[in-house]
Amino acid sequence: MPLIDSKGRKRSSGQAAQVIEAFRTIRMNVRYAADPNRPFTITITSPGPADGKSLISSNLALSFAESGARTLLIDGDIRRGELAKTFKIPAKPGLVEYLDGTALIAEVLHPTDAHSNLTLLPGGARRRRAPELLATPRLNQLINQMGAEYDVVIVDSPPLGAGFDAYALATATGNMALVMRAGVTDRKMAAAKMAVVDSLPVRVMGALLNSIAMTGAYQYYSNYQDYVATDEEPIGRISDGSGRDTNAAFPGARS
Repeated sequence: MPLIDSKGRKRSSGQAAQVIEAFRTIRMNVRYAADPNRPFTITITSPGPADGKSLISSNLALSFAESGARTLLIDGDIRRGELAKTFKIPAKPGLVEYLDGTALIAEVLHPTDAHSNLTLLPGGARRRRAPELLATPRLNQLINQMGAEYDVVIVDSPPLGAGFDAYALATATGNMALVMRAGVTDRKMAAAKMAVVDSLPVRVMGALLNSIAMTGAYQYYSNYQDYVATDEEPIGRISDGSGRDTNAAFPGARS
């Protein structure tokens, strides 16, 4: 995964295209790694904070939406999640209110302006005992219901180091992908946390290495910029006088 600037600075068209292609590749890999006979539900987490898991979750969800999949993004980081702010929707009611029974599912699902195929379920109100709600049967019921209604369900969870939240969310979705940031993630802590995952009924899809500088050995993962996909101008239509349209690009062509 190439380095993504999350501070709002503009990227060149080449850099933007490289990021888009990276997410298309991730989308393809996780899609084919999943069990085709089950709804596609996945938890995105990381060993610690600042690894970029929310950035990856959001952009992967957008990539799926762009591909035509009805996509639900759930902010499962009920401790510090800010996806509601990112997508400019109300933060509550959300996951916490649904799990404690004070909100209906229709009240916590929000369409986004980012894409017509993308829906967000925000985290909800911050409460000290909110993580306990992730251990209730309502979480599994929610994931199962949403898995039946959406093509893709992506859950952005707290880091593994924050507590049991990520383990509970991954157990509910059945699938997990781990985000690590080059030069930031503590590899020993990551190994220790993943050892716990090994004892759970969770399918680990793989690890996403974030913020890779495209130099050295990684330079070969970049794309040829001459092959960036662009929109072609629509071909005009002209009439040949017979009431039939012919292709303006080849006015002499016969059908």
